[in-house]
Amino acid sequence: MKQRVISGIIIAAVLISSGLIGGLYLYLLVFACSLIGLFEYYKATSNKEITVKDMLKTPMYFAAFILTVIYYLYIAYKGDNISLRYVLIIVAVVLIAIYVFSYPKYKVSELYNGLFGFIYCTVMMSFVLLVRIMPGEGRIYFFAMLIGSSVCDVFAYFVGVKFGKHRLAPVLSPKKSIEGSIGGILGSVFVAFLLGLVVLDKILYKPGYTVQLMILCFFASIVSQIGDLFASGIKREHEIKDYGNLIPGHGGIIDRMDSMIYSAPVVYIVATLLLAYF
Repeated sequence: MKQRVISGIIIAAVLISSGLIGGLYLYLLVFACSLIGLFEYYKATSNKEITVKDMLKTPMYFAAFILTVIYYLYIAYKGDNISLRYVLIIVAVVLIAIYVFSYPKYKVSELYNGLFGFIYCTVMMSFVLLVRIMPGEGRIYFFAMLIGSSVCDVFAYFVGVKFGKHRLAPVLSPKKSIEGSIGGILGSVFVAFLLGLVVLDKILYKPGYTVQLMILCFFASIVSQIGDLFASGIKREHEIKDYGNLIPGHGGIIDRMDSMIYSAPVVYIVATLLLAYF
């Protein structure tokens, strides 16, 4: 628990500072998390002990890492004006080509897994960065994502312990309750309201963004719980406790960022709609 608390404080400091500073600091942080997360995901789903060296010798995995590097260079060049259609088509074409010319070394299921690993750990995680560099108030959108993921988890835990009676997903996570889930959502929106009232209205003089912050936190807190359960599902299916041991008391990068990986793209989409229509 002591390790977990200390690690949690460090992680919180890194995330908050990256949201405030943004720029190259956040870019390199998310880039590194994508590469590490990709390794953790492929290791978890390979059902065998595999090292980085082994992955670099495997064409399917090696291609995913190289494509991740190219993808982040593409973001550095285009910002948030990237075309995901072209990215996914190119990745699919490359991995299919490897499948064809390596046949019968890989199964179709491995091809699907290779593609999904790229989508999950590279593309979806990159939205943590893309949200921050959005036009307008990217910093506010970033913290909406952070509140919707982290604060929701805290409120869901305490409300669940106190009032939880009905299981949310009994097989995937027996301890999570519907009451806790609702508490996490309402708690996130409430914290967003307080921060908007105090920080945005009184300090930064941006009164119009409080409602946006609450809306974004509402959606982020819902989908972040799905992201957490999805990551748990993969671990249960492959019979592993954690994705890695990089973060003492927390596990790997995916263990720590599973909620944000899922909520970041949703925050980006909702924020885009808010910018367009409000």
